[in-house]
Amino acid sequence: MTRQGAGGKHQIQATPRYGCRGRKIMQLTFLGKDTVNGGSPTLFATDQDSYVVQGWKVPGDAESVEIPGKLLAFLERGTRLDAVLRETAFHTYRLSGTVVTDPNVLAQMNMPGHEMAVLVGKVREEGTHGSVDG
Repeated sequence: MTRQGAGGKHQIQATPRYGCRGRKIMQLTFLGKDTVNGGSPTLFATDQDSYVVQGWKVPGDAESVEIPGKLLAFLERGTRLDAVLRETAFHTYRLSGTVVTDPNVLAQMNMPGHEMAVLVGKVREEGTHGSVDG
């Protein structure tokens, strides 16, 4: 992956990174987004066998996000979210998870102020084993 900076393009290493206290930083892999203008919601896989779901904040529910159903098409083959999906009147889904607050993880995302991200487990569907080849 390359990133444009003041000094030109810089290569970003895909190897595990460690924070200032020696703790491994969770790495995200972009899976897809449902957008009209390049924004989000967005779905990421983690290097810890889970998903990060970036979606719209839900007023009055600090641990939930709302996402369009089309975002689920980007799940890795043979997996599903380990979360209850609650359909809304707008044909979107609300789900809860652990709110992502680690600045090292958030720095890997492009998230506007009206959105947040939650970490949810990854469940392998029956009949699938080992690593998933998305």
